[in-house]
Amino acid sequence: MHDASIRSAAWPGLLSARRIGAGMVLAAAAAVTTGMPAQAAIPAISFKTPVTTVHGALPLFRLQRSAPPTPFVSTALGTAIRPGVEKTRLVGRDQHGVMRGYVDAATGDAEIFPDLTAASGPATATDEAPSVAGAIFARTDIIPKDATRTRLGAATPVFSSQAQRSADGRTHPLGTPSQLFTYVSAQRYAAGLPVVGSGSQATVAVGNDGSLRGFVRRWATAFAAGVIRPTTTSDQLAKAIVTQLRGLQNANTAITVDSVAPAYYDGNAKYLQPVYLFYATLRPVSGRGTSDHIRGYVPIGTLVEPIPVIGQNTGRAPSAPVGADPAAQLRTQGAVANQISLGEYANRDGTMQDQANAYLNGFDALPAWWYGPPIVRAQWYWAYPFEVESSANSYLNAMQVAYTMPHGDWWENTTYSNYADFWYVYDIGVSGNPGYGAAAGGNLATWIIDSCEVIPSFYDLQFTTGNGDNAFNYWWPVFQGLHRALGFRTEMLLGEDTMNYDIALDMEEGANANSAFFNTVAAFSFPTYEDYHLNNTTVHYDRASLMYDPRNANESIYSVQGQSASGQLQNVWMGN
Repeated sequence: MHDASIRSAAWPGLLSARRIGAGMVLAAAAAVTTGMPAQAAIPAISFKTPVTTVHGALPLFRLQRSAPPTPFVSTALGTAIRPGVEKTRLVGRDQHGVMRGYVDAATGDAEIFPDLTAASGPATATDEAPSVAGAIFARTDIIPKDATRTRLGAATPVFSSQAQRSADGRTHPLGTPSQLFTYVSAQRYAAGLPVVGSGSQATVAVGNDGSLRGFVRRWATAFAAGVIRPTTTSDQLAKAIVTQLRGLQNANTAITVDSVAPAYYDGNAKYLQPVYLFYATLRPVSGRGTSDHIRGYVPIGTLVEPIPVIGQNTGRAPSAPVGADPAAQLRTQGAVANQISLGEYANRDGTMQDQANAYLNGFDALPAWWYGPPIVRAQWYWAYPFEVESSANSYLNAMQVAYTMPHGDWWENTTYSNYADFWYVYDIGVSGNPGYGAAAGGNLATWIIDSCEVIPSFYDLQFTTGNGDNAFNYWWPVFQGLHRALGFRTEMLLGEDTMNYDIALDMEEGANANSAFFNTVAAFSFPTYEDYHLNNTTVHYDRASLMYDPRNANESIYSVQGQSASGQLQNVWMGN
């Protein structure tokens, strides 16, 4: 059912009177760090709000794969893109082989990747986007009727601005900024509680003329399958949260648990199961660097399938880089025939490595050559500023795809925790530091910046300086043949590994690299915060921002050809 009046606590008797006071503080041990000396006086983890627990049983829901919406997707792709059968999927590709959409017969998942280059008419019908989305979500071939309910989420407009660089190195606008389309998602509720996770996703991109520009559907039909009885006490809940956050502690980080509430988790597997959902803030005590945010989950009772755990690091640990003046052989690692080279650089505090591993796993999810050459991680190093700046031609710019980790702010990023060893976008390509791409003697085509706020948008600079074109200024020296930089203009939530995996999988299958990033980010639900850059304007976490060369607008990640430095750049960003 679709119900706009769902109460957040519709399940009777949801919260018990047992709780731990808002001022409760739990101490935890120091995290093991890498590459920096151990430090003492680690701040304790505090709770901003009371920790309450449910006292009544909550329903468990079994998921059954929904029928694929094949006619809907085929019609939306149009006659110019004729879908063909690839493995278990019906896939639509353009004349260049770039995937524009698919329907998976085995899972029921479906996606249409939007064009990020041009608007479909003036932004006169954007207020109609929710009604267009509502009509699509009301179709039972898109969201089947079952034991759960949905309501529309917030509309997220997507904008674009283009600029060119003059002979004197200055930025000049090309036309005026435009709204491309508007994303609208369906928020699912089970027993009156919000559903989060990599499943239960339904998102449409509605053009300014009311047309369908993009689509994501990962949605299974839910059936009642018994109940889960709460077994976690308030004290156990608080300790379980602290245990998950403990690995993120250090002497310069104060961690506050902002909220704890019941919800349902959908891992796009077999069940919707009740959990406690918590959000926490990691604030640098020194004032250097910016706050980070994370969400996590604790079981309400017996788990029927796994849920994410904060701070887990799987797989091989990163290696120490050769050094700031490495051997020339490193520069050849990124140009091996018949493969795409990937370099990943992990924050030296030793946490959140699985954000990088999630991309690797997505790139490696399918056999090589199903859709393109294998994407091989040729560098997996602890992060240092010299890898990004002075010695980039032996590290990031030696690779064809590069991934850098949190923590960031406007045009800057740390390599140790969230407060130390910064690199800066405005130091790339200047003062003897190489830019990125073939014109700078390297290979880099795609740079994934998985960090807060490193790519502030035209809107952000218009808001803060009165001239949105300032958003491009620092990027001209960087784009020396680089095709794209994918990142965020707002703060982001740490540890969204399933989102990273989904982005990489779409890219591996040959989707437009820019559109794959935007579509997947839009499909995940994120809360809001007050952005200090924008005078405490309320914005959503994880608002994507993309800087790319218009020559590379319609490319998959397999397009790594060398090219000259950029004379034009395009910024595409999600609204607040």
